[in-house]
Amino acid sequence: MSNRVGTSEPKELLPLASGLKGSVIDVHYYNLYSDIFDNMTVQQNIDFINTNRSSDLNLVTTSNGPLTFVGEWAAEW
Repeated sequence: MSNRVGTSEPKELLPLASGLKGSVIDVHYYNLYSDIFDNMTVQQNIDFINTNRSSDLNLVTTSNGPLTFVGEWAAEW
């Protein structure tokens, strides 16, 4: 399952997905659409993902809840 594009509520599918055995929440990160990444090196971009996106993933990762899958991470150099 993947959230609607543009939604500001990353946990909107958790109630439904938690009730479905074997469900997975699919998340996507599109760094190329944000100006803060324009002057970052590849390593800085990866470091940003490791440090900043972990809090985003913690929102949708719950004990006894659905699995989380990062289905796409898009960047541009």
